[in-house]
Amino acid sequence: MSRWAAVLLALLLPGCWGYHTQADTPGRIRSIAVEAFQNRTLYTGLEFELKEALVKEVQAKSALAVVPPGVADAVLEGKILEFSRSVLKQDPDGRDVEFQIVLSAEFSLRERRTGKLLFDREPVNASRSFLLIKGETEATARERGMSRLAEKIVNVIVLHW
Repeated sequence: MSRWAAVLLALLLPGCWGYHTQADTPGRIRSIAVEAFQNRTLYTGLEFELKEALVKEVQAKSALAVVPPGVADAVLEGKILEFSRSVLKQDPDGRDVEFQIVLSAEFSLRERRTGKLLFDREPVNASRSFLLIKGETEATARERGMSRLAEKIVNVIVLHW
């Protein structure tokens, strides 16, 4: 390697040493349990869909290990407050063709050992529209809506740290 390349590397590398794609967490919080949220809606199964989406999002966006509640450093829990479906557009014959799904949840994060509340948040909302004429389904929109809600929840946690 030439002397100039070595000098250039010596100047550029220190700025990269602290770079990583996952968020830092407090040193004492290295693992998290994601509980199934209480479902306050009339739609069954939402709590399991949200839990699955949250686990995926935590694994993708943080350095936290997802573990069972009994061994976790922190426990994420909450309530699904709303799941609604509304018609946005009809075709000329009066058939519903575009819909919107709206989801809302509140959550808290507690330190397991001490019970200390790390987070207690106002409701987080997510929405997703879908078009029947494009072959989209309510199930797909619901899954994407859950992913978006999970993303928002995890972003709040990650950005807090």
